[in-house]
Amino acid sequence: MSAVFIAGTMFFSLAFFDNSSAIEWSDAFLRIAREAAIFVVLVTLLVNLRGKKTVKHARRVVRLGFYCVCGIAALVVVQSVFFALGKYVGIPASYFIANGNTVPGWRAYQYFHQRPMGTYGEPSYAGYIFLSFVVMFYPYAHKFHLARLALFTAVFAGILTRSLGFLVALTFLAPFLLSHAMKSGSFLNSKSRKNLGLLAFLSIVVVGSANFEIIGTTLGRVGSDGAVDVSSIGRIVIPIQLMGDYIASHPVGMPFVQAAIEVSSAYHSAGYSSPTLDNAVFNFFFAYGIFGFGIFICVLGAASDWTLRTYLFLAASFNGAFLSVDKLGVICLVVVLYESGKVLLLQEGTKQVTGRSSVMSIASNPPEI
Repeated sequence: MSAVFIAGTMFFSLAFFDNSSAIEWSDAFLRIAREAAIFVVLVTLLVNLRGKKTVKHARRVVRLGFYCVCGIAALVVVQSVFFALGKYVGIPASYFIANGNTVPGWRAYQYFHQRPMGTYGEPSYAGYIFLSFVVMFYPYAHKFHLARLALFTAVFAGILTRSLGFLVALTFLAPFLLSHAMKSGSFLNSKSRKNLGLLAFLSIVVVGSANFEIIGTTLGRVGSDGAVDVSSIGRIVIPIQLMGDYIASHPVGMPFVQAAIEVSSAYHSAGYSSPTLDNAVFNFFFAYGIFGFGIFICVLGAASDWTLRTYLFLAASFNGAFLSVDKLGVICLVVVLYESGKVLLLQEGTKQVTGRSSVMSIASNPPEI
């Protein structure tokens, strides 16, 4: 019920819509209605799937996921080679229903070293997809060899995209993933540790051989010798600078089109041709004001642990959309597989503890012959 109530508050911003155009008002209403419906579905899913094993054939699911990761990663590798040669290989921009304008033109591939993005419209979104693969398959890594290969492939391909968001997100997620595995009682056995250690070593060697500057140039985009990372400024720095005055002027937010117009001057003064509202964490506040905090906290609070909460927060940071159909589909898949894998991990840990207890009991009390 709380999710439905919070979803209802999302419509308050319509009362502050200054434009009298019926078309723009209806567009704003439909956008908020869509986001409110997705919000309720997402929160309901997160709450109802806590600690539930809904995947019955884990081995088949892992195998299918492995094939998907390998397919996208193979395209990323091919694009890395051909983009360096000034040739585009991938889905034509005209086939994209969204983000088609972010696919660089042919001149860009001849004069600039473009980053691979797989089947998606931008490298950042590809990085988000590979991060999702890491989260959904990590709980299965202790049991299935293909899951460990899928993790290696996802990390390898994510690095190749040179998405700064992917590297930062992976850094934030790593402590939670390792902590959860150790607490489960079924941490990686010696064979698994050797396999993952070998895969980690090979990933460093392969990535370094392919392009030893790949991580350095990615991290270097943050800023060196006075240079700045345009993407980071547009997604983080400018929204933080605007947030205080914006909330004071529009405490319950504004419809998104109006919000973009409201903050456009700050982006123009920073050298942007148009507002780049590419961080959904801040977009919650731009669209819904102080209610945006409640909306986002409700989503994070519905998650079962800090690994999922961190993932949801990072998922919103990769682009300007969070309560969208495509993000909902990806997050649903991640939650279903992650929760099922977590139950499997705990079951395996219980079996190992029970088995060790039985052995110790027999050793201390040998049966009489």
